[in-house]
Amino acid sequence: MIEVLYVNNDGGGFTDKVAVEEGTTVSQFLSGRLSGPASNYKIRVNGMAAAFDDQLEQDDRVVATPLKVDGGNN
Repeated sequence: MIEVLYVNNDGGGFTDKVAVEEGTTVSQFLSGRLSGPASNYKIRVNGMAAAFDDQLEQDDRVVATPLKVDGGNN
């Protein structure tokens, strides 16, 4: 098991340390954690754009930020 920091800026937002299996991809990690399709989010790992098939490593920081905020202007 490895531990990553998950920062979700959706709605109220939160930050949490999450334990995942070694070899977990960004796509696997985000599955079920987002309130919509991943294409509606900017996904970054350690401040860099991430591919969905990138594997997470110990102490990575995963940030999911919605591209559009409810109630905001386009």
